[in-house]
Amino acid sequence: MNNQLIYESRVPIGEENEDLTSSSEEDSEEERHKQELLRKIHLQQKIDRIAIPTADIDVQRELRALGEPICLFGEIPLQRRSRLRQALSKVIDLDETEEQKKQRLELHKQKLRNLREQHLRKVYLIEGPSELRDFRIKIAKFSLQRATKRIKFEKDNYHKYLRQIRENELEKEKKLEEEKNNGIKIKIENDKQKEIQTETESETESETKQFNNNSQRKQITFLQKQISNSINKVNNFELDQSIHGEPRTLSCVSISPDNQGVLIGSWSNNIQLWSTEKWQALKTYKWHQDFVSDVKFYSQNKNIDLAPLVDLHEKKKKKQKQKRSESKESQEEDEFSNEEDSESSDIEMKIENNNQNNKENDEEDETLNNLHFASCSMDDTIALWNINKKTPISCLKGHENRVVKVNFHPSGLWLGSCSFDHSWKLWDLNTQQCIYTQYGHRHEIYNLVFHPDGSLTSSAGEDGLVVVWDLRIGRSILQFNGHTQKVIGLDFSPNGFHLASGSKDSSIKIWDLRKKNTLYTIPAHSSLVSSLQFEKNYGNYLVSSSFDNTIKIWASHNWSLISNLKGHSGRITDIDVANNSKFIISTSSDRTFKYWL
Repeated sequence: MNNQLIYESRVPIGEENEDLTSSSEEDSEEERHKQELLRKIHLQQKIDRIAIPTADIDVQRELRALGEPICLFGEIPLQRRSRLRQALSKVIDLDETEEQKKQRLELHKQKLRNLREQHLRKVYLIEGPSELRDFRIKIAKFSLQRATKRIKFEKDNYHKYLRQIRENELEKEKKLEEEKNNGIKIKIENDKQKEIQTETESETESETKQFNNNSQRKQITFLQKQISNSINKVNNFELDQSIHGEPRTLSCVSISPDNQGVLIGSWSNNIQLWSTEKWQALKTYKWHQDFVSDVKFYSQNKNIDLAPLVDLHEKKKKKQKQKRSESKESQEEDEFSNEEDSESSDIEMKIENNNQNNKENDEEDETLNNLHFASCSMDDTIALWNINKKTPISCLKGHENRVVKVNFHPSGLWLGSCSFDHSWKLWDLNTQQCIYTQYGHRHEIYNLVFHPDGSLTSSAGEDGLVVVWDLRIGRSILQFNGHTQKVIGLDFSPNGFHLASGSKDSSIKIWDLRKKNTLYTIPAHSSLVSSLQFEKNYGNYLVSSSFDNTIKIWASHNWSLISNLKGHSGRITDIDVANNSKFIISTSSDRTFKYWL
């Protein structure tokens, strides 16, 4: 009985133990699940605390630094940021301290810098056309010849100054000898002679250095005197003529190589040709569909004959006067008008015959022989003109936005242009084709100038950068970043190593190409500096114009103000210095251009 009871009691007890173990296992699994959820929540919170950049470019850079693909198919920037966060959570220690976090961020920044430097150092070379290769070889040969001539010219002038210094010193010595012969003698003590004999070699070297420094100082002062003598002539510049040009703003000016003619461009879409002898408007060229932004005479064609145009202009004036006179009879007036018409037609026929003769003489260089000036406009076009024709001899199209400046290369074989499409181009004047297009500015380009040797060019624009490009290799070799606002005025000095830039920040900066740095900063004007130009022969002075209605002339040896020319009642848009450095012409928004003599 007892055994039976014991046996019966054991069965329920075992069943109860099994129930207890199963319930404890379930409780432990729930706790593990809860702990896992808590761990995931804490992990996600830590991941969410990771600092992720908001800019999509920075996110892609960090993904690249981690070895992850910068973009997946159909991925939006928000998904890319979450992917970067997940990638960083695998790399970094989420339980790191503040110091460890700082060290990690510094290492990460250094890695990004290294990647950027490697990316900048990479050069992607693409085989260019044979025309571009020939162009660069021609540029290299031409610039080498020009550079040797320029350096030889500077050396000859320098030796000339040294000879004059030595001649002056010899004259002084002769005067001293004459004074000695007359009885004035210089006594030298014996003690000083002994000291001179007992001087060491080091002391003699120091004395020779001092002597050389003194001679150099004498040479520098003499050079400054020579420059100051040439600059004194500029002080006499005064307003000689003020002429009304067009009913709208006059935007640009260019003086002919022989200083006999002046081109004036305006916002009336017209270009006027004026004679500097009698200040007559010889001809008006109407072709552009928008504002004329720049005009330049072709400096290689120095035989620009304005005589036929002057004669035609005088004949037309006489004809108008004769028509207005009431003293003569109507029949006589008709006969006279017929005679004048025949005379004017004869002159026009002579002009056409001259053009035909030029074409027959040289068929290969037809455009260069007939080319007299170039113009550009806000209508995205560039025009090549002959002064005797009413329409352009060629039109260059390639820019996608308004063309702001044109400039002829010193060789006369190419034309440079810059535009609001962030690019500048080089055009072959023989084929009228674009042979080179360069991008590099982030915003609009306002100016493009060539180095006197022809090897370099410089561009400046809305981004405030002044970039120097080497045409022989097709790369930017210098970037000057000093202006706080857009740069409009730009010009190389004839000495070959100074570059001047004028900005909307009212300042002019002189850049030294040898030191690759700012040489001098001139607080020049009280408003935007619209144009800059060095004296064309020696670069002894720099002329600047501004929207403060003034023209200022600066000495190039110490960048001091020489003259301040006032006369315009509106913003001055452009200036040009004559090749003989005897006069300056300026254009303004007051619809006049002025002749400073």
